[in-house]
Amino acid sequence: MRSATPVSSLALALSLLVTTPLTGRPATEAVPASEATEMSEASASGIVLRTLPAPAPPGVGSGTVREVGDGGDFAVVGVMGSGEPDDVELRARNAEGGWTDWVPAEVFRVDRLPGRTRWFSEPLWTGFADLLEVRSRAPHLSVVLIDPGREPTPGTGRGAPPRVVTRAEWGADESLRCVEPEYADDVAAATLHHTAGPNDYTADQSAQILRGIYAYHAKTLGWCDIGYHVLVDRYGQVFEGRHGGLDQPVVGAHAIGFNTGTTSLSLLGHHSTDQPAEAGMEAAARWLAWKFQVHGIDPAGVVTLVSGGGASNRYPAGEEVQLPTLFAHRDVTRTECPGDAAYARLPWLRQRVAELVAAPA
Repeated sequence: MRSATPVSSLALALSLLVTTPLTGRPATEAVPASEATEMSEASASGIVLRTLPAPAPPGVGSGTVREVGDGGDFAVVGVMGSGEPDDVELRARNAEGGWTDWVPAEVFRVDRLPGRTRWFSEPLWTGFADLLEVRSRAPHLSVVLIDPGREPTPGTGRGAPPRVVTRAEWGADESLRCVEPEYADDVAAATLHHTAGPNDYTADQSAQILRGIYAYHAKTLGWCDIGYHVLVDRYGQVFEGRHGGLDQPVVGAHAIGFNTGTTSLSLLGHHSTDQPAEAGMEAAARWLAWKFQVHGIDPAGVVTLVSGGGASNRYPAGEEVQLPTLFAHRDVTRTECPGDAAYARLPWLRQRVAELVAAPA
């Protein structure tokens, strides 16, 4: 039996959301999103995060649209709010003046105090743009605009089997990390996610998406690193995620209450209705097969994990939960992740991982 307690940095971020990095207030005091002030922060590698308030116009109601921008470029965005979560849709204006389609933001609710709620969205890839429109009835919003730099995904990857694009290769700025990795005793299971962004990115843009997600997780949410251990794009490119060693039992920040003793793989894109690409699914299976072999995990097995609790957790702290050794984020957290279409592929993924594990080296 393995204890699955949350990472301390994850619990802190989920309880505070808009805190000291944005306002300079003590880290124990939560700040309503409507009070967030503009902040611009550049990393050593040139990644720029800007946090701007998105005040609602008078008479806020269904379909209310507000514009957010300061003239600077961005390509990844996140939204934070207070009060009960509401549907949030985003679209961005590119350099030619055209607008992307409206895209729903996947939102997580976080309860900090009785009667007070904070929530945040998954980071979304917009492509490089200079103006954002947010459509929501929520009265209190702040928006994080991230310029991840324009360096494309490198042509080759190396590092651990199977071939992986390492953190250095996709441009992870190690100065963004604020703690050293935390290690569990071992890894007993894997969690499947999606990043919830659009699916029309190019192969060269995948590294840009990763740099944006990394900056949002590490700095905006306070997780000190990217939450996922590995990310896979629709072209079958596998990217090293959380720092600490792909063959090690690194504690992630991907499924609150079930971070210890699990590894995580996130598919780039949104897979509620869009099927995951076959190249991405095969690459995911091959990496999971390698990881399961490293830790002696049965792809067809069941494991008992102990919930660490948390506001978005489906299970209270201390409850023993039986799960497949390859389960989905939604199995333990109140979320649609990894989307209905990806969730429906889990039986295939388990079978394919088992085939690869059983195959001769």
